[in-house]
Amino acid sequence: MCCTQPTNPCMSRLPRLNKGVLLFIGLAALGFVVLLISHLISDDTEPFSSNSSPDKLLNAENFFIDGCAGECATGLIAIKRKDGEKVGEIELSSPTPDIFFYWVNNKNLRVLFSDAGDHPHIDLSKISNGLTVSVGTYHVLSASVASAKATQQPKYAVSDAAVSASYTSGAARDGELCELSMVANQAPELGKLGVEIEVHRDTCSYKKQGEAICGFMNSRFWVAGKPEGSSQLMLTSANIAGVSGYGVLPTGADHMAIRGQFLEGDANQIIDKLKGKSISVDYNFNFSELTMRYRLPLISLSRPIEKFLKCVDGADFEWSKHIQE
Repeated sequence: MCCTQPTNPCMSRLPRLNKGVLLFIGLAALGFVVLLISHLISDDTEPFSSNSSPDKLLNAENFFIDGCAGECATGLIAIKRKDGEKVGEIELSSPTPDIFFYWVNNKNLRVLFSDAGDHPHIDLSKISNGLTVSVGTYHVLSASVASAKATQQPKYAVSDAAVSASYTSGAARDGELCELSMVANQAPELGKLGVEIEVHRDTCSYKKQGEAICGFMNSRFWVAGKPEGSSQLMLTSANIAGVSGYGVLPTGADHMAIRGQFLEGDANQIIDKLKGKSISVDYNFNFSELTMRYRLPLISLSRPIEKFLKCVDGADFEWSKHIQE
């Protein structure tokens, strides 16, 4: 890696990412995607996300597979019964973290890829036991379109008494981590939801100014429940309103959480919004089927927010612009 860029031992484990991931996230450079993926994986085989059938008897899971430090990383879709019996397996030529699994019913699974680029060839020959698997694509709304859509929907207000937050920090292998977690414990319709913001601080070098602290801001949005009568809804994107950063990568079980990043000026906007009295968070389900906006008050969360802001103070989130200056 060039000596003028932040160092990161995880970078040597880079998976090959398909064009769709790069395009629909809208990242300025591959390095940003690399950083996000490196936070998601740590071993030779790690799950990206999964989703269970409506009756919970089958589970489809998307894996990252690597045994050679990222040089030959691949992907794998595994479908298993609750007791662990394998029902289907689909090998992927490259890691594909943007896959969503949509269960039409208990025996009919749709594997969905982003339509923003090419996706790996899918061999469905290893599917058994009466399970039908088909392949489709989805279109992710841009942050601006999703925000405009959210403004047309009712806004749910969460009371001060229903929100909580926590702050943690610590040394990383190649820098420092500052983490803020905000939770709405009584959110209308969804029961409980949360926003997690993680900043990775690392030393970088500029040609003229010398050493500086570069910042990388990752996000995770999650919900604990779904509106009544809508068990098939998947959380497919989320965002803090008014910022063009976006969470679009499914993570964890049953498509109830999304990861993303706030890049450059968007990260600075997040810092500014955390200094205000409230933020609005958009949760988008099934791509464009349902959008819900929640206003989270911040006044009662001032102590953990202040600690987080102090931790990230001085970090340059626009280092990609400055690093060649």
